[in-house]
Amino acid sequence: MPAESTDLSVTLFRDITRRDLIFAPFRRSTIKVLFVVDTNIAVVKGAGFGVGRVIELLRGTVVGCNDIAVDVASRDTLSFADQGPGGDGHVRYPGFRFDAGTDAGLVVDQYHVVAIFGFKPNNSGLLDDSLIDDPNVAGVVPMSTSEVNTITTWMNAGGGIFATGDHHFLGATMGHRIPRVRSMRRWTNADGVPPIGGPARLDTNQPVSPGQLAGTDMIPNEAERDARPQPIEWVAVEHYTNGLWRTRRPHPVLCHPQHGPIDVMPDHPHEGLCVPPAEIAANPDRAAEFPNGSLPQIIAYGQVVPDPPFQHAKNDVFGHRFEMVSAYDGRPHGAGRIVVDSTWHHWMDLNLDGLATAGGTDWAKISRYFINVVTWTASAGVARERCWWEIFAAHFHGPFIEEMGERRRDFFVGGLLHDHLAAMHGPCTVREFVFGLICEVHPILCEGLVERFRLPDAPVCLSCPPIELIERVVLDGVLRSTADLAESVAASVERREPIEVHVEQIREMAMAGAADALKEFSDHAITSARRVIEMFGAQ
Repeated sequence: MPAESTDLSVTLFRDITRRDLIFAPFRRSTIKVLFVVDTNIAVVKGAGFGVGRVIELLRGTVVGCNDIAVDVASRDTLSFADQGPGGDGHVRYPGFRFDAGTDAGLVVDQYHVVAIFGFKPNNSGLLDDSLIDDPNVAGVVPMSTSEVNTITTWMNAGGGIFATGDHHFLGATMGHRIPRVRSMRRWTNADGVPPIGGPARLDTNQPVSPGQLAGTDMIPNEAERDARPQPIEWVAVEHYTNGLWRTRRPHPVLCHPQHGPIDVMPDHPHEGLCVPPAEIAANPDRAAEFPNGSLPQIIAYGQVVPDPPFQHAKNDVFGHRFEMVSAYDGRPHGAGRIVVDSTWHHWMDLNLDGLATAGGTDWAKISRYFINVVTWTASAGVARERCWWEIFAAHFHGPFIEEMGERRRDFFVGGLLHDHLAAMHGPCTVREFVFGLICEVHPILCEGLVERFRLPDAPVCLSCPPIELIERVVLDGVLRSTADLAESVAASVERREPIEVHVEQIREMAMAGAADALKEFSDHAITSARRVIEMFGAQ
């Protein structure tokens, strides 16, 4: 994977003359994404059955100091070639295999995220799984052992994967042999894939008109193209209490910076299906793919729209809840992150065009989901929670200049930084970042916070400091510890002298600042706890 140090160092030159412009030349780190598609899935925007709109969206996205670059690889029977980067509809790597290489080395090693959109073997609905790896089936290119080994090594080195197919065994030719990916989603008939038709399909098309809502008019298959999304059930991965108040938050993949939890998706008359973690745990072969007893988690459920009482074009269907999106965080175990989706119809132009045209909150949430998948799965070297330049650059924004100048000690500056980061990344990602810092510099506190904030049945703690305050404390320490370096940069600019700053300087100072701030705060918390005991313990 591309090295971090090249993108995260900068030299400031003499032509910067205003303090509030110093942050401007800080270079963004680029998240490099490779879309791997079977030939049936188009990559040009407007093709309908394709992912061109998402590719265009990602290429135009900047999240804090991260921008996103997307290349496309086509898994077909052409000769492999590197045709260089290009625009809309361009395939950089025809004839792609996961073990393919160029003069620069293995292709996958040039990317932080690989997004797999598989279609093969076909849409026949046949129950014969042997078709999945049969090279005699039109267009099928079976995954070789070399390919599986290459992508596994890449994942184990921290590479991030997104993978999806659709109903039945659509996408299984690529998906069903990749470790962990194959266990998190149903790819084959043997896995119990949902069918394309019949009452066991997963039909999420939503009723819109009064007649459809009343069950007297049919919901057409084309309803998947309209501006009405399906509601989804996001799963709370964080539960915490501040006094008597309980709060829940979704996984960062389903967290919007302004609109809260992402609770909608495009609908479709026959979705695929993810695998419950308990089922993985009960299968020793599949569980062994996840290191140290770790498991993925279902982060979103869908709900089949029942017929009756509604009327679907594809006739009767059982209404029930199903596993829609699964996520795995391999970083604590030295591996990469993974997200799998029940269907690529959540990502396809034909399902998105009506929503994008309508705009509004629904489209804002759905489009952010695509961005979150990429930024969350990206290998740690460029991931948003390690964007130290973004924190350092905050010193040169107006509000921080004023408040840091006063050297306030009420954690107000930490609150400013929290709001600054949350506006770009969302509060869920800021929380994840802060927890990561705490777990590195204060493992004992980390264990206590995990018990308090991650478990839904954690007891109420009336004397525990609010997590929002702890966030402010940590971020305040990070800012203050890097203030002297920022002053040195500002002084060099005033003298019109060049200065070089490296990310390791920022990282080391920030970590030390977080540790010092937590130590000081811990002393205050202990003193406060003793006062509580004195007040209430003598009864």
